[in-house]
Amino acid sequence: GIIMPPVFKWAERGIYKLNYRIMSRYNECWIPDHAGEKNLSGVLSHKYRMPAHSIFIGPLSRFHITDGLEMKYDLLVVLSGPEPQRTILEQKIISQLKSFSFHTLIIRGTPGEKNIFSVSQNIEIKNHLTADELNKAMLQSKMIVSRSGYSTIMDLAATGRKAILIPTPGQTEQEYLGKYFYEKKIFYSVSQSDFDLQKALIDSQNFTGLQLKNNSDTLSRTIKNFLEKIK
Repeated sequence: GIIMPPVFKWAERGIYKLNYRIMSRYNECWIPDHAGEKNLSGVLSHKYRMPAHSIFIGPLSRFHITDGLEMKYDLLVVLSGPEPQRTILEQKIISQLKSFSFHTLIIRGTPGEKNIFSVSQNIEIKNHLTADELNKAMLQSKMIVSRSGYSTIMDLAATGRKAILIPTPGQTEQEYLGKYFYEKKIFYSVSQSDFDLQKALIDSQNFTGLQLKNNSDTLSRTIKNFLEKIK
């Protein structure tokens, strides 16, 4: 589903109908979420009627829980998204981190960047991590600060991590998901303009975080059934 900005809210249902027609052309429509109340996407995939051939295959993530890893970081900051908002958030977080002694890892989300800069001894900064490295870093962190994109939400659910979500300004999906999980007391969420690290860390203690069971069986079964149909 698509959430339109308030000024274009009137067009939302028309866009849904267009998407519905497009999805109806395919043999199946796979939705990376759960069908019931304990879902991750809220109205994004549960507000409007979906085509009859739609299948909820469960959340998808490259990440998983690995036992035996020791906590290494007080805070993991995962930056992403378009410029200039990525840089604005990066500068805001680093500026506020200077007042803390937390052992922090910042992933800048700039895979093409080669320059590495240092802020202080307790703050590690990396431009990019592989999927396996990021999975491990998440599991070794007490708290994660990140955007609230749906893929990030699925990764948080797969690893069972607590998080502070900061939606990218103007991205309605992220703004909705941030509010959705905030109201459910699962993830603390705050706008980029209002972000205050100290307040966020205190208030986020009242949020539960989320961990969902691995849904590989559901996905495997869906793939198997689909392959049987096209033989």
